Amino acid sequence: MQEDRIAGLVDFFSMMRKVKDNKRFTFSGEPALVESVADHSWRTAFMVSMFADEMKLDIDRQHAVKLAITHDICEWLHGDVDRRDVKNGNITKQDKESREAEAMQRVRDVLPEPYSEEVYTLWEEYDKESSEEARFVKAIDRIETMMHVTESGHEVITTPEITSVYAERAVTQFPKLIPLLAEVKKRLKEECEAGNIGWKPEFDGVEKLHEDS
Repeated sequence: MQEDRIAGLVDFFSMMRKVKDNKRFTFSGEPALVESVADHSWRTAFMVSMFADEMKLDIDRQHAVKLAITHDICEWLHGDVDRRDVKNGNITKQDKESREAEAMQRVRDVLPEPYSEEVYTLWEEYDKESSEEARFVKAIDRIETMMHVTESGHEVITTPEITSVYAERAVTQFPKLIPLLAEVKKRLKEECEAGNIGWKPEFDGVEKLHEDS
């Protein structure tokens, strides 16, 4: 019945309310860095739409935007797990994946078809980087995070050795975004220099990406 389908959709979007509430960068202790998962996803999706056009990419733009919108919905239940938490042993990679799988199973249980399968498939495609669109979105996701840290000011840039290279692997997988990464990295470098934060030659990196692409 349509009433049941509408109820399922409303239940899903009520669950997604938590994407607006759950925060990123809580580990930093810097209020200026903290943002919601939805904040990040919104700008990522907007950047995906615009840079796909600007760079005349031969990809399915609508599909890429859908990937960007859904890429972090697995964080609605347990929140964001920063990769530094995994690296520092605060949570195992297996536990992180288990949390995400639980969240996505609950999404599948609530949504009616065909949305249940579509949303899960979009999330899985992004997670596995199994298409050109997914690799594009992954690179934009990383670049958007670099922008967020840079815009928050040099006062919160405590690990330039991490932030400066954060997007490089993803951009290597989608080298048409090297010019965008170069511009963002230039601004990060300027912000570091404004705060007398040491910038090492190996942080530049973009030239090597040009050589490898």
